[in-house]
Amino acid sequence: MRIYLIRHGQTEMNAIHRIDSYRPGASLTELGRRQAAELVERFDGIDIEGIHVSTLVRTRETASPLARARGLEPVEHAGLREIEAGSLEGGTDEASYREYFSTVERWLRGSLDEPMGGGVSGAEVLARYDSAIKDIERTGARSVAIVSHGGVIGLWAGARAAGLTIELVTSRYLTNTQMCVLEGDLATGYRALSWFGESVGQGRAYAPSPS
Repeated sequence: MRIYLIRHGQTEMNAIHRIDSYRPGASLTELGRRQAAELVERFDGIDIEGIHVSTLVRTRETASPLARARGLEPVEHAGLREIEAGSLEGGTDEASYREYFSTVERWLRGSLDEPMGGGVSGAEVLARYDSAIKDIERTGARSVAIVSHGGVIGLWAGARAAGLTIELVTSRYLTNTQMCVLEGDLATGYRALSWFGESVGQGRAYAPSPS
């Protein structure tokens, strides 16, 4: 299966640099809505058989223009949601952001039992994202678009896809509506085709065994 993992469009909380990881989450800004509309053209000529979103409203709002254009109904998966920030939720200072993304990097380097802001662990996040991906694989689709979130895409793709290094995914987190493209399945392994629109090599990133 080919997966287009897309970060959602800009939200009201992105615009004021506030960590926002819990349901229902902020809606898209006017810029975010334009970014979502532009996905229709960016997917011109690309065949997709399904569109999947998280339970946060910003992902469904981002997917809506593409879904309408393709006549597809987005399917919601709780496992695709953003990494819950715990005590870091609502933070607007650089220290909170550094701690959030530093925790993701430590997870990728093996400290999967460490909690994020005293809450969810990396192992828990990977397990529920794996579960969502398995559900999507069971549809039998050959190519799907998944609208998710920057932090969790970086973690899951960095942990599960050959060709993505820890340094790449942690130094260049996806900006709004940027994407990575993977191919494969959880049983035999995914490989990265591109990150942020650029082709990537086939080196192996840190990858715990799928749960």
